[in-house]
Amino acid sequence: MSRVVAEQFQRYVDRMPGARAAYVHDATYAAQMKFIRRMLYTVDLALETEGVAEDVRQRVTRMVLFGSPDPDAADDRAREHERLMTAVMADVRKGPASEEGAER
Repeated sequence: MSRVVAEQFQRYVDRMPGARAAYVHDATYAAQMKFIRRMLYTVDLALETEGVAEDVRQRVTRMVLFGSPDPDAADDRAREHERLMTAVMADVRKGPASEEGAER
């Protein structure tokens, strides 16, 4: 895998709460992450073959993964996504028993 993709993909996974456990225990999640990584690698390889500079390739990879080519904006989006996912995971951990108790 190219260094460009490896670094950005690792940053993406590191920002996802529960990603490592999901990768190991959820076959669908693992397949989706492998697909994303392969797709990014293929795009990066095509760009590199066409002579696109590494900094541009990094921007393209950030845009795909984080929704922004700018490193600071990509970090901001990743932090916001991490915050939202943490909130969702907290709700999931509460489970339906908490909701049922609230209805009674």
